[in-house]
Amino acid sequence: MSGDTQNTLTVNGEVYELLSEKQLLAVGWLVQGLSDGDVAEKVGVTRETVNRWRNGDDAFKVALNAARLDVWLDAHNKLRAVVCDAVTVLEGSLRCEAPDVKVALAVLRLAGVKDIGRPDGAVTLEELENERRRDEMMRLLSSVA
Repeated sequence: MSGDTQNTLTVNGEVYELLSEKQLLAVGWLVQGLSDGDVAEKVGVTRETVNRWRNGDDAFKVALNAARLDVWLDAHNKLRAVVCDAVTVLEGSLRCEAPDVKVALAVLRLAGVKDIGRPDGAVTLEELENERRRDEMMRLLSSVA
């Protein structure tokens, strides 16, 4: 990674300054759903390097989780913005002779009526450390029992 310049990434007001330019690019590609191999090719590193960043680099993990949360929040807000329109369409559809129940159920699930949770994962280094402490405590408790 030598030769990489340090850059910042801001997600939900949190600034990540510990990532190289290649890591920042990798976060962007991973959030778009590319595989480690595809990201590695685009960024100019090996697949193993991308995997090591995702699994062993705390700042990278937090930045990736925060970017995923940012994408999720954006999609969630867009969905919420069209829920009223969808309900209006459903009202009309359900009042016709042959209502489409599958469509109604799909919209209700997307609106969160059926559990659609946030993506998991720490979005700050402090949260990641707290997760590790909690996991270690649970591991210790289970080994005693």
